[in-house]
Amino acid sequence: MEEKQYIKLDENKHGVKLWITTADGVETGEYLEFYMTSIELLDKWDKLLEEDKKARNWFNQEQVIINKKQDFTPKGKYCSNNTRLKLKAQKEFILKEKEIYDMFLGEHGVDKLLNGKPLEWDTLMRIDKIIKEQIFPYLQQNLKSIDEEIKNKYKVQETEVLE
Repeated sequence: MEEKQYIKLDENKHGVKLWITTADGVETGEYLEFYMTSIELLDKWDKLLEEDKKARNWFNQEQVIINKKQDFTPKGKYCSNNTRLKLKAQKEFILKEKEIYDMFLGEHGVDKLLNGKPLEWDTLMRIDKIIKEQIFPYLQQNLKSIDEEIKNKYKVQETEVLE
């Protein structure tokens, strides 16, 4: 039976810990930690989006190039040459995405989410979904509240306006 990953949130004054649990709710002891007051957090998110887009464009271009090549199956081999090239491109894409996600999640962040499972296309897509559907909305909410705090702290009072 396949074990699913769930994330449980634990917020403190300076950051958010995302505890990783099994489908049964048992904590794995692993967590991801994001410091909401870090100026680098938004930069990391922007860089993740930018690098992810580049990697996906690269992968799509590789698929188009491979599809334009004349395909053949070498003697004594099971897979055709184009299939091998597509698998090689897929493997390279997965490794690029792992690097990109680790840049955002922190050192070994992907490994923590994998919890011992191999990094494959399927697990990569699940991690992508976790980041975009579970982690980002929470981080976005916290970034908005920080933005509001800054606006409130530095807003000009009517009594401060010079005449």
